[in-house]
Amino acid sequence: LLIGLKTGETKEGEVTIGESAEFEHLSGVTAVAKVEVVSIQAHMVPEIDDALAEQLGFEGGVEGMTAAVRGELENYANENRMGQARVKILEQLVQSNEFAIPDGMIDEQMSALIDELRMRRAYAGQDPKGLRLSDDQMADLRTRAEFAARASSILTGVARQESIEVADADIDAKVAEIAEARGQAVEAVQAMIAQEGATDMLRGRIQEEKTIEWLYENAKITEVDAPAEPAAPAAGGGEAPEWNAKMKKDELLAVAKQMGLDVNSKMKK
Repeated sequence: LLIGLKTGETKEGEVTIGESAEFEHLSGVTAVAKVEVVSIQAHMVPEIDDALAEQLGFEGGVEGMTAAVRGELENYANENRMGQARVKILEQLVQSNEFAIPDGMIDEQMSALIDELRMRRAYAGQDPKGLRLSDDQMADLRTRAEFAARASSILTGVARQESIEVADADIDAKVAEIAEARGQAVEAVQAMIAQEGATDMLRGRIQEEKTIEWLYENAKITEVDAPAEPAAPAAGGGEAPEWNAKMKKDELLAVAKQMGLDVNSKMKK
């Protein structure tokens, strides 16, 4: 409907909502829509010169800006590697320690994961009460919840054995970090935590983060080359060999973040 319109023009016509609609009951529905072009904007790529560098707050002109950006990218890559190493440590700990997890702990993690999904919907401007999960999605959440519960139990044991404690300064730093990430005042975040009675939960999350950091600092980290991309299907209809390493890493990163573990603060930001 928008193609060809100019600023201030309107147009009306039928549209069919796609199968990937956020609300399932609207999937495939045909409706009449009316659009109006309020403004037209375009991304313009500026010329890279000393004036642009100064405008963006870089010192030393183009050379200084280039060096600063390169440094940021290198730091990003290093943080990414460190984050993956922390997740790998967590995975190895869970795989190496088999023990029964009480259903209550798994249910608690399930509730936390579902609450986070609802919160994401709210941040996206959607009704959190409208969250509907299929049986497959619930099964996936259950698997993630069991991993999170097992990892949390292991980290608690390590923290107790190594006397890893959380000081008031650690809590203040985490509250300040949350406030910055949300664009809120520190006092507002403190009030929210107190209202929800979440101080102990926050303290537990910080202890888990500090424990992962201790494990990382005391682990033997071996860097390896990235795995090759999966081969293309062979001629004649043969299938490419199965390759799930990247999927597994991404899933573990997601679980770690859902646990509230800051395995890679810069990546999260």
